[in-house]
Amino acid sequence: MSPSPVNTDKLPTGTALSLAIESSGRRVRISSVTFSADSTISSTQTQVLMPAANVSQSAQALFEYISLAIAEFIINHDLETEAYANALPLGFTIGFPVTNSCVDEATKEDSLDLHSLNVAQMLASAAVRHHLPASDEVAINTELGRFGSSSGALPQTMWDRRIDRESRNPGHQAFEKLVADQYLGELVRNLITDFMDMHLLFRVNCNAQKISTEYAFYTAYIGHIMDDESPELPSVSGIFDAEFGIATSLADRQIIRALCEIVAARASRLSGAALAALVLKSNAAVDCASIALSGALFDMNHKVYEHTIATLQEQLTMRASATQPNVCFQRRNSDLLGAAVNAIRV
Repeated sequence: MSPSPVNTDKLPTGTALSLAIESSGRRVRISSVTFSADSTISSTQTQVLMPAANVSQSAQALFEYISLAIAEFIINHDLETEAYANALPLGFTIGFPVTNSCVDEATKEDSLDLHSLNVAQMLASAAVRHHLPASDEVAINTELGRFGSSSGALPQTMWDRRIDRESRNPGHQAFEKLVADQYLGELVRNLITDFMDMHLLFRVNCNAQKISTEYAFYTAYIGHIMDDESPELPSVSGIFDAEFGIATSLADRQIIRALCEIVAARASRLSGAALAALVLKSNAAVDCASIALSGALFDMNHKVYEHTIATLQEQLTMRASATQPNVCFQRRNSDLLGAAVNAIRV
C-alpha cells in the first residue's frame, strides 16, 4: 500500500491571531493561538457582538468596528509587544461570499453581502487606520459552494431538488446544498416526513405539526443521533419527544438513525472529494496544504470527520504525483484554530 499523502499531526510553531465572522456579520470571534514545539496548543478567545447599525451601514463600517475589537483584544491580553515587534499573523474566516471575479450575484441566504469587495484589503486598511501593523496577503476564496449550479454536474435526488426549489436561491449554491450545515438537517427532515407519508415511520395519528415545519430538524441533531450506538437509541427518542412531541418505536429510531447516516456520509465524502480537488489543483504551487474543518457535523461527530479524511486520502492516493503537496490535516474542531494555522504558514 502506498504511504498516506495526508499528515494529521503536523502543526506549526509560533503565535497567531484568528478571526471568524459568522454569516450574518453580527457575531465575531477573536482568538490568539500559540503553537509550541512540543505540539501543545494554548489559546484565548473572546466574542464580540456587532451593533446592527455597523453591520447594515456598510462593509467599511463593519471592518472599522472589527479592527477596533482586534486592537482591544491585543491590549486586554497583553499582546502589544509581540504584535508590534513581530506583526502577529492574522487569519480569518467569513461565512458568506467575498471577492470572486466569476460571481455576478450574491447567492448565500441570510448573509451580509461582501460580493466584489477585497475583504483582506479592507481589514488591513482599517487596521492601519487604528495603528495596527497589517498586510493584505490573503488566501483564495474558491466559492466552491456554487459548483454544479449551472452545469448540472452534481447528481441530485428528489429531496435535493426539493430543497433547492423551496430555497430563497433556487438554481444556486448546488454543492453547498449537499454538504452545508444549513441544509443537511432539512434534508433529513424531508426524508422523515416522506417516510411518514408512506406510513413507514411513527403512528398514523401522531402529531406531525412540528416535524412538518421547514428547518425544524437541526443539523446538530444528526451528530447527536449518530453518536448514539446503544441498542435502544435513547438520543433519538429524546429529541423526538422533547422537540417534536412524537413517540418513537425502536424501529422508528433505527430508521431515523440510518437516514442521518446516509445524509452525513454523502456530505462527508463530497467534502473530502472537494478538498482533494483543491489540493490537486494547487499542484506544485505549494509545498504543504494545511486543512482545518469546522461545522456542526465536523465538530460534533468523529465519524463524519474521519470519513472526510478517508475520502481525501483515497483521492490523493489514486492520483499521486511527484509535484503533489503534502497535506497537513488539523485534528481540531475550530475554524479559529485553522485560521491561525494557515496564518502562520502563509
